[in-house]
Amino acid sequence: MPLNNPITSALLADPEIFQQNRLPFHAHFADQTSPEMPLAVSLDGEWAFHYAENLTAPFSDWDTLTVPGFIQMQSLQKPGQPYGTPHYVNTQYPWDGHEKLHPGQIPQDYNPIGEYQRSFTLPESWASCYLRLNGADSAAAVWCNDVYIGYTEDTFTPAEFDMTAAVHPGENTLTVQVYRFSSGSWLEDQDFWRMSGLFRSVELFTKPEIHLEDVFVKQDFAPDFSSATVTFDCKVSGAGTISVVFDGEEQSAEVGEPAEYDSGVVFGKGEADPDVEEDVQDVSFTFTVEHPTLWSAEQPNLYEAEIALLNEGALVERTGLKVGLRKFELKERQMLLNGKR
Repeated sequence: MPLNNPITSALLADPEIFQQNRLPFHAHFADQTSPEMPLAVSLDGEWAFHYAENLTAPFSDWDTLTVPGFIQMQSLQKPGQPYGTPHYVNTQYPWDGHEKLHPGQIPQDYNPIGEYQRSFTLPESWASCYLRLNGADSAAAVWCNDVYIGYTEDTFTPAEFDMTAAVHPGENTLTVQVYRFSSGSWLEDQDFWRMSGLFRSVELFTKPEIHLEDVFVKQDFAPDFSSATVTFDCKVSGAGTISVVFDGEEQSAEVGEPAEYDSGVVFGKGEADPDVEEDVQDVSFTFTVEHPTLWSAEQPNLYEAEIALLNEGALVERTGLKVGLRKFELKERQMLLNGKR
């Protein structure tokens, strides 16, 4: 167990603490760039692993488990099932009949911890290093080179952490503790098998000189649906050029310093948000589509868009998107405007 371990039973049970140092959630992109400059490195495969029944129990001897994978499913393949078994419950909670808990409390006697550990070598070309846990059930804490990085709940949402200050050239050690029950277990209670572990891929990634942090596509229509305006609200970090191609039209803007453009591209500093890095800036591109081909469940028509980021003319990132222009009914549109959907 890491020496500087701030994870306590009280923290796991506190519904107001569901993350520490986790980066803001955002859309996930399949970034494309030169193979000579990989932006991501997979950490899937064999990890060293040991196990404890609760926060105060001793850990077992080191073993190996595969990531991604559930701890309990792999335990079934080992003599004596040393790391527990899957639980299936429907209307009750997994701890019912074992410990009497009130909402907000978590099991004390049986709340297993799986501690994963592996080494990785930082690519020489990387100036930054981030970790993405694509799925950890039900909570996880991260250390890099024995430096505490952060904590996350929300089993099915990817969690990202900035490890730049903790990594160094050459070999590094990554440690992840996964807790079977947390305050989120009261909410993530459905008709499904209860298991724990790093059940989705784990990867490292870096951000180049200019990076697309997030994008949100908005649409609006003329009253008779004869035309549509499509706006790409992009969040960009770093400096360079961002270009958006949509419906055969290309718009671009230089980013790095707040400015405004007369071409329908609006660029400026985003609203103050403590969860957003200081160099993240907002750029909006608006396109007009005449006689749009609409999306429906029966005819799922899609437009293709491409967002490219360049540094001194060299392609750094390229992201492809498919956009459906949907004709909302009046009631649905009003719900969206009121923020009720």
